[in-house]
Amino acid sequence: MSRQIFRVLFLVWLSVASWSETLGATYVMPKEFVQYAEAHGCMEIEDFFDKPGAINPPYVYGYLKGDKEDSGVFWCKKKTADDKPYVLMIFLRRPNASSPTCPQQIEWWNSPGGLTLRREKVLTLDLFKKISDVHQSGPKHQRLEQNVIESSYDGVSVMFYCHNGEWYYRMTH
Repeated sequence: MSRQIFRVLFLVWLSVASWSETLGATYVMPKEFVQYAEAHGCMEIEDFFDKPGAINPPYVYGYLKGDKEDSGVFWCKKKTADDKPYVLMIFLRRPNASSPTCPQQIEWWNSPGGLTLRREKVLTLDLFKKISDVHQSGPKHQRLEQNVIESSYDGVSVMFYCHNGEWYYRMTH
């Protein structure tokens, strides 16, 4: 009898070990974003949800028109620390001629917030600053024609917008 119990316990242990192995690592964003980040010298922000209060996830699908799964945006942290430790990464499954011409990485100095996409038909680009030269505003009277990436947490919002190959941002409190 004890031999049968041993066999049953062994089989249970074996199935639990096998099951837990298939679960693998736990991620705060989709595995394809984690792998994409790793391939570009970045890693997911594992403690992202340790902040108090409600927060959107550090990723969002559907940045470009078309199938939502074909494009996305996510925050990651550089593997090598510097004065801009975070990266807003643009993920394009199949880049094409209509894809934005801006760099697919935005290095950022502030702690990232949760991400959403917005259509802002009222805002103009002169309310934004160029990331490469924060003293330079965007062109006057230029309406925003595509999705705005918004990163927000605890009353602080940063909007990112691609225009003519340059990234612009607007921070509000």
